[in-house]
Amino acid sequence: MTQVIDRLAPIAAKGPVVATHVGAFTETNTRQTYERYNREALTYVRPPEIAAFQQQMLDKILSQGTAIGCIVAPFGYGKTSAAIDTWKLCESKGILALPPFSCSSIGELGQAMASGVIERLGPDRIAKIREAHDTLIVSSAQRLAEQDSEQYQIDFETALRSIEDKIERGILQVEAMSNHLLIFIEQLTQIVVDAGYKGLLVIVDEFQQFLGNINKTTITNFRTLVWGLRTRGAVPFGFLITMDPDTERNLNERAGDIMHRIKEDSLFLDFTNAYDREFPRLLWARYAETLGFTDDSQQIVDYATLDAIGQIGERHDLSNGPRTVIDIFQRIANTYTDKRRPYLPIDLIDDFMTGAIRFDGDQSKIASLVTELTSYDYIKRMPKRFETLKLIAAFPRGCRVKWPNGTI
Repeated sequence: MTQVIDRLAPIAAKGPVVATHVGAFTETNTRQTYERYNREALTYVRPPEIAAFQQQMLDKILSQGTAIGCIVAPFGYGKTSAAIDTWKLCESKGILALPPFSCSSIGELGQAMASGVIERLGPDRIAKIREAHDTLIVSSAQRLAEQDSEQYQIDFETALRSIEDKIERGILQVEAMSNHLLIFIEQLTQIVVDAGYKGLLVIVDEFQQFLGNINKTTITNFRTLVWGLRTRGAVPFGFLITMDPDTERNLNERAGDIMHRIKEDSLFLDFTNAYDREFPRLLWARYAETLGFTDDSQQIVDYATLDAIGQIGERHDLSNGPRTVIDIFQRIANTYTDKRRPYLPIDLIDDFMTGAIRFDGDQSKIASLVTELTSYDYIKRMPKRFETLKLIAAFPRGCRVKWPNGTI
């Protein structure tokens, strides 16, 4: 039993939220990010919709084409996990893929790309990568000098010296521009290919951080980037972004042409409904196989409970999708560790009612409804009625008569 508890420890310690790497890559934070992402990838269950999406993106890059992809899903539906799985898959196919990261500007995007590739390729190619990145910043500084020259009626060289001086003293942070970033992407991809890889994939997670308030400048930069990537020709480069439905909706309203361009290559996926009733059962089986407790699985959680979790998890109004499932799995592991017994459907409802399950949908419907019904005299008169009520609440679609192991 002690051995089983030890094997459950990763589940008990697993958080339902995967923290996204932010900004540039350093030796220290890259190691931490890889460790965190690799742990997540070990137990990821890939829905068919995501598998098809990934294959299409792979095919595009491996055929020397530029691929622009977008994954959309609500809060809690595993966008980051899907992005991590895509990163691992592309790496296994000979593509240099940067682990998913978030950024808030074109400048941060360029810096993250440069530092991420440096961490992968090592010292031999640092000079070339830095030279390409410096050109990106210099080009942007020159463009800024042109604007200052025109606005303040001063000669270009004076404006440029002023800007370069401010950059050197740390007074001014020059924001790179999309058209210069496109040139940098071509140069960086060529460096990666020369190093023996089949292409480069950049994954920007939580793209709403980049878009910010979606102002005119941001939209212009994003449009230039997307338009430029779509006309790059034979460049084996992939650009994958993830966002929530609200961000997609705002983009469609304010810059629908950009989203249309992304969707033209059929590399757009909204997987809000990708995780169905069977997802918890498949994920638990993956955990059991990976962590080595398959023979003891039924002593930890039974089929009925996994089905109840699936019925709740598939309902957007009752849960936060996969994030709720992971949260419940943590409770399963802790219950077995503390009480040495399997986690049951009634335990599930008790945890919803006490708040032990943190991701319980936006309105906590299960806890609210069960609490309301238990105030009725009919329920209060007999404790067994309360237990029956909780059992019914665990199965929104109804309880199966016969389970896969033959029990009733």
